[in-house]
Amino acid sequence: MHLSAAIIVKNEEANLPRLLKSIEGKFDEIIVVDTGSTDRTIEIAKEYGCKVYNKEWNGFADARNYAISKCSGDWIWHFDADFELDKEEFYKCMNILQVIDRDINIDGCSIYVKNYSKYGTVAGISSQVFIHRNSEDIKWVGNIHERVMVKQTIQLPVYVKHFGYQDDETRIKKAYRNKELIEKDLNIYKKENGAEYFIKLFYMLQTLAILIDVDGEVTQEAEKYIHDYLQMRRRFLDAKELRFFVYYGIIYVASIFIKIGKEKYAIRYLHQIIEEGFENSDVHFLLAELKRKEGDSHDAKKYLLHALKTYDAKKNFHDNRVIDLIQNIYDFIEKQSLTIFNENDLTWLQKEWKNTRNKTLGLLTAQIIKKYKPQKYEQFMKKLRIAFSDDEWILSFMLLYYNERENPKRLSLAKELHNINPKHYLANRVLAMYYFGEQEYEKALHYIKECVTFSRNSNDIKLLIDILKNLGYEQETQKILQKLKKESKPPILTV
Repeated sequence: MHLSAAIIVKNEEANLPRLLKSIEGKFDEIIVVDTGSTDRTIEIAKEYGCKVYNKEWNGFADARNYAISKCSGDWIWHFDADFELDKEEFYKCMNILQVIDRDINIDGCSIYVKNYSKYGTVAGISSQVFIHRNSEDIKWVGNIHERVMVKQTIQLPVYVKHFGYQDDETRIKKAYRNKELIEKDLNIYKKENGAEYFIKLFYMLQTLAILIDVDGEVTQEAEKYIHDYLQMRRRFLDAKELRFFVYYGIIYVASIFIKIGKEKYAIRYLHQIIEEGFENSDVHFLLAELKRKEGDSHDAKKYLLHALKTYDAKKNFHDNRVIDLIQNIYDFIEKQSLTIFNENDLTWLQKEWKNTRNKTLGLLTAQIIKKYKPQKYEQFMKKLRIAFSDDEWILSFMLLYYNERENPKRLSLAKELHNINPKHYLANRVLAMYYFGEQEYEKALHYIKECVTFSRNSNDIKLLIDILKNLGYEQETQKILQKLKKESKPPILTV
């Protein structure tokens, strides 16, 4: 069985080396289709031995279909340039694919995509068919949010990492691009007025829920698309294959209504999907936010606790969140929880946590303790550490605490956290600063590289420059300084 990797790219010099390094030597061929790069993308692809082809840009599906035409493998695995594949996941996939290859009825495989936040933590997990047989009958459709049309698929327990939405600026820029491409697809599928059109309406709402924060002019458009979505939704209530779009679309509808000041409509539709039998942490999170705005702290607490109790990052990770809505629930716990809870809530919160042993509820309780009973915070965090011994988020909160106090325990915690997640921003930052102070500049460089991959923090850029100067890399330092002069914000760099 021969396997091809297919990648479509444009100006991906920052991301492509990470992906190609992770898949190098694993595939019989790597096909790269470039759609107009003006940076070093093509040069990098050739350095890794890829077969590079040029194609005029005509949407994502068109580029993927062109890549298929150049593949010779029995199976094709599609990657985005900002993906990364761990070797354990590759070999796991190969073992399963060898078996699937014998079943002629299966022609596509879904895999999980871990979407990383700007902090180097997993903000959410999605799933898509990225692996399929090399067949003339299999084609991708859609200018954006493209899908491959396969008859029968199977979900594989295989994960790739995705680093495409690390900072707000990139997220907004991509949202504007996506809006334009979705509009093209809506015009294509409007005549059919079927499932594909409904799916594109969903993605338009997803995009507008992002843009409405920065561009008030999209409000009128958003309300028009909400109307169209709600009208079509009635037709697909019983369509199992569209369940995700039928229910999660309402969460985007509610999110938009909240942002434009029409909270009563948000409440109406959130309660409607609850009555239809759909509940998850996002629904209750939004209801908590609505009640908080109304000044109803009692119901706000009730809904938020319900959201936290159902937000189990291990058991319900794929099914329990919309990654664009609650990008990082732990950020909310750290920064926003104090607007709802106060010192009077401490006693019953601690009892509630003792009864449920829920991790997110425990972290919420810890933050209230930190605010009002700081002398008891460390003791409570140790209890959480015992209950969730190797949990990344417990370690993150502990590291933040020790970092604030300049406690020597932070180094051992940073190392432990880095072992669990080598991409974790805070762990890399602490380790980079430690080794820089110890004048172990090679080690410091290793860790700070991960930080600047995710962050536009000027302090990280400054530390990187200081490390490079101490290592004698004057030429590289000058290149970074030149980029800084050209950009209004510090660039995301790869070293």
